[in-house]
Amino acid sequence: MGYSQGGLFTDRIACEMSNVFKGAIVVAANMSVPLSINCEPSELMPITFIQGMDDVVLNYYGSDNGNLSLLSAKETARFWALKNNIISSPITSYIPNDQDPSVEVLLYKADNNQIGKEVIGGLNITLFSLYGVGHTWPSTKEFNTNSEINDFILKYMTGHL
Repeated sequence: MGYSQGGLFTDRIACEMSNVFKGAIVVAANMSVPLSINCEPSELMPITFIQGMDDVVLNYYGSDNGNLSLLSAKETARFWALKNNIISSPITSYIPNDQDPSVEVLLYKADNNQIGKEVIGGLNITLFSLYGVGHTWPSTKEFNTNSEINDFILKYMTGHL
C-alpha cells in the first residue's frame, strides 16, 4: 500500500514483485508512463486505486512531462485490468447514488475461469474516483480510505469479506 510517491512505488512493486505480494492499494497516484512501458508482472494481482478527481499534484487526468509523464487514473486502472487478463469493460457505480454521486467506482471484475487462476476473493481492479477531492488521504461522509483498505485486506488476504 502506498500514498502519493509511495503509490508510484507500489505500482513499481506490483510490476516487479507480483510473485511476492498478494495485492496492492494505491492512494493519490497513477502509474508513470515509463513504468507502464516496462511493466511485466509475473503473477495476477488485485489492485485498488483511490484518487481525488481534483488532484493536480499527481494529476488524476494524467500528465505529459517526458520521463515524469503519468497515465490518467482511468488509464492506470485499465492498464492493470489488461495485465490481469481482464478484457471486459468496467462496471460503473456511484456512492452514494446515481442522482447525487460523490464517488465514481470503476470495477474491472475477472471471471476466474477467464484468467485461468483462482485468486483469493476473486480478482478485481477497482478505481474509486472522488469528486471535489485533491491530493489527500480521502475521508468523506460517503467514503473512508481506511475502511476500503481494511475491506481489501479482509477480502484478498484472508478471503473473509
